Amino acid sequence: MFEKFSHEVTSPYLWFFILLLALRAEYSCLKKKDYIHAAAFLAVIVIAAYFAASKYGLLPHGFEESLFS
Repeated sequence: MFEKFSHEVTSPYLWFFILLLALRAEYSCLKKKDYIHAAAFLAVIVIAAYFAASKYGLLPHGFEESLFS
């Protein structure tokens, strides 16, 4: 499902950068008690962390097969 989207991003550092920005935004939203935007950024954090780990080879063997099968 996400494989085509992941291949459009060619820089290996881009997903890590997106993850850092989303973490900063999550902290800012929680500090302001803006829980709606914090929930949205939580989804971005999960997706960016998955793609960053996938790009750097940090996912356990068989994780992607078990997740998308």
